[in-house]
Amino acid sequence: MASADKYQALIEAVGHPVRRRLLRRYLESSARLSPKELADSERLSLSLVGWHVRRLEKLGAVELVGDRQRRGARQHFYRPTALVKNSTLIRVALGMKAG
Repeated sequence: MASADKYQALIEAVGHPVRRRLLRRYLESSARLSPKELADSERLSLSLVGWHVRRLEKLGAVELVGDRQRRGARQHFYRPTALVKNSTLIRVALGMKAG
C-alpha cells in the first residue's frame, strides 16, 4: 500500500465515532485488547465492536497479535499498528496529546 493510501485508510478509520472510541482505547492501553473486553468496557454490543475492530484491522489501524480458546469460542487480541502509534494526526483526531 502506498504511503498516501495508508493515510487515507487511517482517515477512514477515524471517520466513525465507534471506531474513534475503540482506537483511542487501544492507544491508551499498554495491553492487547479483545473485542469482548472493549464491548464490555464501552457498553456496546460485541457484534458491533467486533465489526468495527475487523474494519480497523482491514484499514491498517490495528493488528491481530494473538488469540485463545475461550468457552468454545476463539477470542482475538489486537493492538494499534506502529503507523497509528506514531501518527500525531491520528492522536489529535482522537482528542489525545500528540507524541
